[in-house]
Amino acid sequence: MELAEMAEAFDREIERTIRENGLDFEVFEGAERQELTKRLCATFLSEEGQKARPGFVWCYLKYRPDAIDCGGKDPYWSFPEVFGGERVMYLFMPDFWDNDFYVFRGRMEDIRTFVGDCGELDGDYCLMSDDGTELYCATHHDDLLRVDVRSSRLRKEAEEGAEAKNRRTRETRPNFCTISRVAHSGWKRR
Repeated sequence: MELAEMAEAFDREIERTIRENGLDFEVFEGAERQELTKRLCATFLSEEGQKARPGFVWCYLKYRPDAIDCGGKDPYWSFPEVFGGERVMYLFMPDFWDNDFYVFRGRMEDIRTFVGDCGELDGDYCLMSDDGTELYCATHHDDLLRVDVRSSRLRKEAEEGAEAKNRRTRETRPNFCTISRVAHSGWKRR
């Protein structure tokens, strides 16, 4: 199947899923879609991620995400516990054909129905809170990652903080593995 045919099939599957399930979705096109995509990218993605093709958004987060335990199952099954049904979110799905995102807005109950029934959805999509402060990334690895700009640390800050902590630990604590080997094997530390 050609790429153009695959894109058309995906569009038909999206339309079918919304129509047959009677989903109350706002579908964003044109300038509105571009504005929401810019908001997602500027708020949550690194500079590299803002230039990348849509898809693996979770690879380009500028914040250190928290992992939500989904019990080793597809994040879809955890939606009721994580979000509740009435919460309104934006759903971003990669549109590889147009190098963009499909963008929808709806209640989590409808988004869950859509994700469960849309046969062409491969598992990598994002959910952004209505106020634009939280991002949830579902991955094809069955991970659900969460970033909250009000409390999450930037990756660089978090990495620098971890490195400084490791440096302080190395400077103030003995290397217990080395000491253990010395004590048990007669091998001397140099």
